[in-house]
Amino acid sequence: MDRECNSFRDFLFDHPCVFVKEKEKDPYPVDALPTCTHAHQVCQQEPKCIKLYEDFKTHCKVRDNKCRMEDRESCFESWSGLRRSPMFGCICPNNHMKRRCDRMFSMVNHNPCVDNSIDPEKEKLVFQSTCHSAMDSCNNNYHCRMLLAPILHHCDISRCNRNSCMEALQTFYGKSDFPWNVEIAFCLCKKTDNRHDACLIAQEKLHPACAQRSEETPQPNCLHLVETCKESKACRLKLEYYEQSCAVDSVTKKCAGSPNECRKSILAILGTDLRTTCACKGTDMSELYQCLGWQRLLWVNPCVVEAQKHFHMKKAIEQSRLSTHTPVQITTTTTTTNAPSTKIITTTTTVMPREKMDFSDVKLVTEAPLKLSTEFLPPPQRFVPTIISTSTISTTTERKTTTKRTRPTTSTTPVPSRSCVVQRAPYPDQFIREGTYKRIYHEDDFECSDVCECEIGKELSCRTICIDRMPCRSEFAFYNHAAPAYQAFRGRCLCYSGRFVCIKPAPTDNALPHGVFLFLGYSEVDERELNKNHTTHLVVVQDVVRVLQAFIKDEAEKENGTSCVLEFFNSTRENVIIVGKLSDEIDVNQMTPVEILEREKEECAKLMEIIVDRINNKHVDFLSHVLLSIFKIAEIEIVPIQTSSASSLQSSSVKQIIVCFIILSTVKFIQNYLTIS
Repeated sequence: MDRECNSFRDFLFDHPCVFVKEKEKDPYPVDALPTCTHAHQVCQQEPKCIKLYEDFKTHCKVRDNKCRMEDRESCFESWSGLRRSPMFGCICPNNHMKRRCDRMFSMVNHNPCVDNSIDPEKEKLVFQSTCHSAMDSCNNNYHCRMLLAPILHHCDISRCNRNSCMEALQTFYGKSDFPWNVEIAFCLCKKTDNRHDACLIAQEKLHPACAQRSEETPQPNCLHLVETCKESKACRLKLEYYEQSCAVDSVTKKCAGSPNECRKSILAILGTDLRTTCACKGTDMSELYQCLGWQRLLWVNPCVVEAQKHFHMKKAIEQSRLSTHTPVQITTTTTTTNAPSTKIITTTTTVMPREKMDFSDVKLVTEAPLKLSTEFLPPPQRFVPTIISTSTISTTTERKTTTKRTRPTTSTTPVPSRSCVVQRAPYPDQFIREGTYKRIYHEDDFECSDVCECEIGKELSCRTICIDRMPCRSEFAFYNHAAPAYQAFRGRCLCYSGRFVCIKPAPTDNALPHGVFLFLGYSEVDERELNKNHTTHLVVVQDVVRVLQAFIKDEAEKENGTSCVLEFFNSTRENVIIVGKLSDEIDVNQMTPVEILEREKEECAKLMEIIVDRINNKHVDFLSHVLLSIFKIAEIEIVPIQTSSASSLQSSSVKQIIVCFIILSTVKFIQNYLTIS
């Protein structure tokens, strides 16, 4: 499947404009695709149009081929406005006015302020938990409480009535000029491990899974969901509005609409079938990319996140303007304990609040961007490297105002020393020991993961790798990525990025003596991606024996230890065979081969079964281990000892089968002969 060809086909035959029933009237009509000089002349005749162009030149200033803009948001808004004018999409033919035309074309289409509009550094915003306070605020208002009551009743997980729940949600969010529905729709909860957190409990009630859960098994297809929606006029209009307001612009890589418009379009689809949890598993390859595109737009949409952040930023600014302007004194005491000395540092800072607060006032940490390599992926996961160099940190904050005085004291939870922490809301923190790596999969797209290294000096560096969802082709059928399969002589297999990863190698490479064997199938694609851009190989497949030996040693110590030793037996392309042996502590000279095999089974089989279970069930400890994560499928096999009696019995059985076959063939021949006669 050629992605570019598929995208071009969608552009020609499935363009969203084809399905729009009511098209907006063009405010600045031009008969044909205009040249930029002609478009400029048409635009000059309409004051509103030429103002769009002049605003764009003002807010997205360019001098010496470098962007000189003063306000990024103003530049982007003026760029969005210009796209509604004839100046956007104009062309420049080869004629005597080409130079002037090219200048206008470059100003609009190759403006460095637009090309580089994505900040190289992202700020992490500091927000507060709001769902419980939004719910309390609604309950304190009679009209809001009456609208919220049906949601709490019909959407309760213990008595979920999906249709009634969806109707209640549509009624609640469909009420215009109602401040509580926006507060509730975009409420936030801080990351916490406490399942009894008031905010999380409120969030579950306000954003019920009951309305999103379909009775279909498996989950409905995202593309089918959208096509069904387009058959209904009311649903189609909501979908079009949402797509025009919250989709990512293919040119600017920014959101097509403003955050306000995106929020309005989100309110319109809440409680509808468009908010049904959907999937693309099993989708035909010709429709897979289209399905994934809709799934991303509906469920993994960075513009929805942006609209939510923008709402809370506006609230923070409004609250800061209303707050009392009093000096705040902050005293921080840090105690660092390193035997044999103790060092205490006390710092006092007085902060005078400002009369005006802008967006930069609500930011905390600067983060490095992460690169993504494929399409239809969620926005990059964010990382906050935290350096830990002390065993105990205590902070005391003293706030002085004209009316009251408080002294709250908080202590941080002790964390492992000499380590880095990866923070990704709303998931638990991930600790990485200094000098080691960890592979962290994206929760919303399992084909993407972040390989993070805690370097010496506790500096965290991460890079994102994404595996292509390529199908596998056998002699008889196609298999989707991650689909199970079976091959003769190789056993169970898994389609992984265009290749079958099987338990066993090809039969010509598999001549085994008696013993206890562990078969492992790994992905060369994973191995290659993990080793990419490393001067030395990060992943060496043969090291798996050493790693698994350490694992079974730790597992065995929970009981009475073990005498099992794992040894490398053989390795072929995407397969490793490990054999379990008895350690040198066991004297095998006085034991028969049968007794040795029984003892090997007793010592190794159970521990190997644990390894098989961890790999096949994708245990988090194995997935996060950079080397073990490349192993996708495993199986244990005990090869018995072939005794002479067994061999003769087997030979005798073969002879009996051959004789029976000859007799049956002869009888069949005679029957056919008699029938013909």
